[in-house]
Amino acid sequence: MAIFLGAKGGDILATRSVTDLMAGLKGKLDEKMAYLLSGEDEDLLLGFKRRLEEELVFEEDVSARFADCMAELERVEYVDQLPDLLERFNRTATDHFARRGSVVALHELCTACYDVVMRKALELAVAGMELDSKESPAVPYCFLAGGSAGRMEQTLGDGAEYFLVHEDYCGDFSAYFEEFAYRFIAILKLCGFASAGKRPLSGAGVWHGAGDGWRSWARNQLHHGWDGLSAGLASLADLRGICGDETMIADLTRFARNVLMEEQQSETFTPAMRKLSSMPVALGMFGGFRVSRSGEHRGEFDLEAFALNPLVMNVRILAIRHGLAETGTVGRIKALLDGGHLGVELAERLLNAYHIVTRQKIIMEIVHGAVMTEGFFLNPEDLSAEEAHRLKIGLEAVLSLQRIVYQSFAEQG
Repeated sequence: MAIFLGAKGGDILATRSVTDLMAGLKGKLDEKMAYLLSGEDEDLLLGFKRRLEEELVFEEDVSARFADCMAELERVEYVDQLPDLLERFNRTATDHFARRGSVVALHELCTACYDVVMRKALELAVAGMELDSKESPAVPYCFLAGGSAGRMEQTLGDGAEYFLVHEDYCGDFSAYFEEFAYRFIAILKLCGFASAGKRPLSGAGVWHGAGDGWRSWARNQLHHGWDGLSAGLASLADLRGICGDETMIADLTRFARNVLMEEQQSETFTPAMRKLSSMPVALGMFGGFRVSRSGEHRGEFDLEAFALNPLVMNVRILAIRHGLAETGTVGRIKALLDGGHLGVELAERLLNAYHIVTRQKIIMEIVHGAVMTEGFFLNPEDLSAEEAHRLKIGLEAVLSLQRIVYQSFAEQG
């Protein structure tokens, strides 16, 4: 399972993918050494040494490029500096993924970069208003993320959900924060974060308003029908503070958790969770892929809708049920394992499933330039036999998880 731990507390690029490379090299070395003639072992070792040196050069180059990009992002003074820096980051992240194939590494790179971009866009919006003599009111505010950004699972073309929330004080600050949000969204559009097909923001843009308004929105979000419930769970359970007033962030994330706990006591929660846990998966009854039989996407299935979303949703439901504070899918699986809510074997299969499915999604983003406006439609026939086999195993793990989640709620009647 350590393959999915990523880099915690150290170099962001020091991921398990490098350790796997080393283990693979050692395995091949041990295998070949037993059959070498005298003198041939030195040539083999020198060959492996050159290979390792090449890999080290690659890692050092990517690390340096990423560090330079992040440092320049922190020094940005003008809005028009952001698009080029983001393009440089995308090339760096794509190069690393193409060489390593590490989903966790890409998540960490994207989260680190996009969080800085969001903070910088907020700073630039405030600076622009100050230049126009629009004095900032002495009202604390914070900026939070839900969905993939809240889970720290962003990729090069993910959609995300953001909230700009200011404290409730006496006085009318709505006009200031309305323009603040407008300028902020305009900056994101310039960077490509809010343009068609690239990381679409929720609704007309970023949710913005006072704390009481957000709390009311959060409560109502879970009672807007099927789609509203699904989106509401992603908004509230995956909520994460990015910047701003720390006290507000703690209060709003705690409020979101409490709303979810209260909702579990309602009469509608259990049947709703049973229905959500049964989202269709692209695996047929006899082990074949379930694909569209007609239409534009004949022979294909939406990888996100019929593979990734059911996995993420069911892990999220279990996390809510057991009161876990983790927001990321990988972290939730590990926490559920540690709490005895998942077995070791299934947890390992789910971690592998997350890696397999998300990796395929990232490949499609890169191939299509991160512009996937109609879904991530995959034709299983485009996969190699090994890739197809691994994807089926991943989908089988998702079905096993669905049965566990459904049964846990079925027992409640």
